[in-house]
Amino acid sequence: MCNTKMSARSDNPASPPGKEEALVKQKPPLWELLKFAGAHKDTFTMKEVIFYIGQYIMSEQLYDEKEQHIINCANYLLGDLFGVLSFSAKEPKIVYAMISRNLTAVSREENETRINLKKTMFLRNPCKIN
Repeated sequence: MCNTKMSARSDNPASPPGKEEALVKQKPPLWELLKFAGAHKDTFTMKEVIFYIGQYIMSEQLYDEKEQHIINCANYLLGDLFGVLSFSAKEPKIVYAMISRNLTAVSREENETRINLKKTMFLRNPCKIN
């Protein structure tokens, strides 16, 4: 028997019910990095992209041991994507701009189609929604 109660985890706990966060698609080089970090789908929220980049940074240990907000990414895919040798996580506008250059927005129609598909899947089988 399946449990149809909502889990404590939410894709976007800060968003009001019924309001979906904008989706983005990654350009091919960023897709390689996201897959390395464990991503499996083809569209993401910006929060998800940032999460997977963080996973990549931690798995490759790109952070400076003494100043962990400094990310040393020379000779790594992240450095190639961002076009830098290192950067500071304390500069969110710069980090956001570097990430955004590697993304494209998903159209509103495509986003609505995706939402409707998830709803349909849930109505057919509430145990298998992801």
